[in-house]
Amino acid sequence: MKQLHLVAIMGLILVCLTAGAGTLWAQRSVSHGARAMLRGPALATRLHRQIAQRAFQSGAQTGKGIYHVSQINQGVFCAHAQKGNDAFSGGVFQVTRDGEKEVFGFIAAHSLADVPSGTVERRENQYYLNRFFEMKVEDQWGNQHLVEAEVVALSSPKMLDIALVKFRPGDEKLFNPFPLRQTPLKEGEELVYEGFSERIGQVSFSRKLLEQSPISLRTDMMWPRLKRVGFCGGALLDHQRQLVGIHTGSHCGSSLAADIGFATYAHFLNLLVDEFHHKGNVTFPLELGGKKTIDLAPDEHIITIDFFDKHGEKIGLYITGFKFSYSTVNDIIQEKTPRYLRFLIGKTGWSDQDPAYVEESVSRREVTYDLKRGRVVSKEVGR
Repeated sequence: MKQLHLVAIMGLILVCLTAGAGTLWAQRSVSHGARAMLRGPALATRLHRQIAQRAFQSGAQTGKGIYHVSQINQGVFCAHAQKGNDAFSGGVFQVTRDGEKEVFGFIAAHSLADVPSGTVERRENQYYLNRFFEMKVEDQWGNQHLVEAEVVALSSPKMLDIALVKFRPGDEKLFNPFPLRQTPLKEGEELVYEGFSERIGQVSFSRKLLEQSPISLRTDMMWPRLKRVGFCGGALLDHQRQLVGIHTGSHCGSSLAADIGFATYAHFLNLLVDEFHHKGNVTFPLELGGKKTIDLAPDEHIITIDFFDKHGEKIGLYITGFKFSYSTVNDIIQEKTPRYLRFLIGKTGWSDQDPAYVEESVSRREVTYDLKRGRVVSKEVGR
């Protein structure tokens, strides 16, 4: 990747375009090329506060993008490359493990998960975000710093839709990280969004909590659709400036339906931190109908669910589209009252190409769950 010249950038953002059916629209990344979201290397626990320098050097051989960052001292950041559609926004948070504080960054996973459709787009990908990237950061005193970062843990864009970023220990002092909120949100609670918009730059405004699902929270959305492009990856905070969510998209309703914003719960960042430390041994429960069912890895997603009655007869089917819909699945369960659920589960992985591209279903597994007994069953449905 050619070295990108420093430019003055304030308020540029991860561009999330909208897509939908009828009167509904869902925000997504604008990049038409793949953005590498490789998982971080398996680091020993004793090295969890630093990233191996060799890994950074290896990343440099294939080309690292230089991204120009603003607003880092507020806990949120925006980075943008001079060439290519590779802008992204995110934030910084802090956790305590074994009595020691750790600082990480976060971004929206779908900004890294676009799949290229042709050779030209693959060539253009030289300007897109790599697993290893550098950010030219200006601190509060106006001094320039070259910050190296790595995407070290991922979740599926169809489920949690967040990615974990690690900085070198020496660079962590440049950031003013948010603490994660530990207590549940209250119905109707007033929250604050901080991020960036492609049209208006830095953004801060109130959002009221409307509804919660097992993975995400829903709020009102006051901004017009075209002006909210780029909100994905921004921070949703309470009035104590504790991080409660990461914005991952929004729906635009009709003239009779209010617009809604979606954010993944911030506490799922702990899951990615655990994945960073204990790769391959971390899961979270899929809650349906108020009950925990099967366990998923952070990078897994539901492809389909087949619904069967007690006799093994198929009575329904759910197919995941842009993102898994808890409400749709719960409606089917309530209407059909199935005995068994058969899940087809996809896993996010990487192609063997160089540079690698995201493949959302490189491996699949099937799990059948008995709703009545509340357990996974290995026998064939109906027997």
